[in-house]
Amino acid sequence: MRPACRWAGVAAMMLAAPLARAHELVCEKTVNGAAVVEVDSYPATLTFQATVRNVHPTDVSIVAWISDRFMDPARQELDLALPVGGSQTFEYGLTLDSYEECVTLAGEAGMSCSTTGGCARLDNRFAAGWEHGEAQCTARVVCKPPEVPPPPPPSGVTRTLGFWKTHVDAATACIAGGPIDLGFTTIDTLEELLGLLWASPARYVSGEPRDALARFRILLAHQTAAAICNGRAFGTSSPLVADAVTALGGTACGDIKGLIDDLAAFNTQGDALPFPDGFAVGPAQPVDARALGVDPTSPTGETCSP
Repeated sequence: MRPACRWAGVAAMMLAAPLARAHELVCEKTVNGAAVVEVDSYPATLTFQATVRNVHPTDVSIVAWISDRFMDPARQELDLALPVGGSQTFEYGLTLDSYEECVTLAGEAGMSCSTTGGCARLDNRFAAGWEHGEAQCTARVVCKPPEVPPPPPPSGVTRTLGFWKTHVDAATACIAGGPIDLGFTTIDTLEELLGLLWASPARYVSGEPRDALARFRILLAHQTAAAICNGRAFGTSSPLVADAVTALGGTACGDIKGLIDDLAAFNTQGDALPFPDGFAVGPAQPVDARALGVDPTSPTGETCSP
């Protein structure tokens, strides 16, 4: 979470947020341009705007300070003179890295937090003070758990390593299902997935040769990643995947080597079956796929154990 604050004058009045009235100042606040925003994918970038306006009928009003826990710093001392009808807008940002972070923020410092129905309500207060009082206004963020699409029904369809390493659209859909745990490394991005699938068993990108453990890991990781993508895309899964991830996390080269052919056979068994309805295959793009790839592996210093 990296809050920041900047401000600029605004002549026009923002009608989207409710007004908090005071004797000399009023303020109105929005988040991403609205009084209420719902988010269900993370990280979520939020931009708050708070406009302070002088409503004294005849005189200048002085904004002595502003505060909001999402600003940096949370309280700022000012000596800002606003003419009659004049206003000032303060803008600052917040990034929610996860739904759980939103729940935590909503519950801090007595903030209202309602998780009924699987969502958290995050209200935060902006205040602007002058000599004899302050104006307050709020904006609301409703955080919902990220939507996880249900897995497709089992179809028996599989595709081989050669398919997944050359079809960028299909690989993109696979990694959209979340990080891929391969025991010795975790794949988080499309570039890493393609980089792994295209990785040479003989050498690292630097040209340094892989030792026996690294070679066997890459060969099994190729087939394991393809098998995980087959499960995500077609619902065709194998218990060998869990065995492979466990083996890849260790250094027993015999266990790792022994699973390579078995997982390759699994990935081949349904290769001739037609794609399920609605599956977006996309064109084969081997040149583009290889160029996009970034090998996520590097020397670990580990060697084969007995």
